[in-house]
Amino acid sequence: MAFASLYANYYDLFYGQKDYTGEVATLEILLKRFVEGSVHSILSIGCGTLGHELLLAKHGYKIFGIDQSTEMIAMAKEKISAGNATNIQVEVADMRSFNVPGTDALGTGRFDAAIAMFNIIGYCAKNEDLVATLRCVRAALRPGGIFVFDCWFAPAIFKDPPTDRVVEFQDGQRQIVRRAKTVQLVNDDLLEIEFTVAIKEGEKVISDWSERHRVRYWMVPELTYFLEQNGLALLAAHEFGNTEAPPSPEKWNMMIVARAV
Repeated sequence: MAFASLYANYYDLFYGQKDYTGEVATLEILLKRFVEGSVHSILSIGCGTLGHELLLAKHGYKIFGIDQSTEMIAMAKEKISAGNATNIQVEVADMRSFNVPGTDALGTGRFDAAIAMFNIIGYCAKNEDLVATLRCVRAALRPGGIFVFDCWFAPAIFKDPPTDRVVEFQDGQRQIVRRAKTVQLVNDDLLEIEFTVAIKEGEKVISDWSERHRVRYWMVPELTYFLEQNGLALLAAHEFGNTEAPPSPEKWNMMIVARAV
């Protein structure tokens, strides 16, 4: 699912402390390690407001990003224009049904790599969602290209179950309070997260809204099976941010690397 328009408007504020620079450095390590041949073009699934993509573009890659959120893509286009990032293009598309022609919009042919960062694959709540997404990814990649994504690691979720959280942000004169209430749906391998956001000026709430997300967590053998059934071979599973370590039950996030075969 896409973030609702109001949440999308505050996305960069909410995740402004995310280490995009470090994550891009990790991506480049994996690209150099696993792609057969050179990497020129990257497909980004769930590109959002281009936190990773603008940095990758500065490193010389051609980026084509898709996101289901109309608001996110509008903000991404504003950033592209402001930064004169001519090697990035974006469009609104569903990761389960996007199409890539024989030559992509940047004129580079099939993509050398695809990425889906910030737990985008977790939004494949049903098996058929994941299958449809992987089929689209495989169709977009050239043989030997790789798909890199991060997702939640089930053993870590079981060891350290989610708790409710409240985070406060300052936006000029406004205070923004975001609450996340999480329920674990054990039989579905899902976390159901209800975000509630209130915008305050002084003690007065001037706007508030809520939205609910269902996000899936995974076992590595499970992902391996789905990848293999859809033309992708698992190459590596790592602890998030550490390309030398396997997934850890101490950390929710892991990174997966698969090659188009």
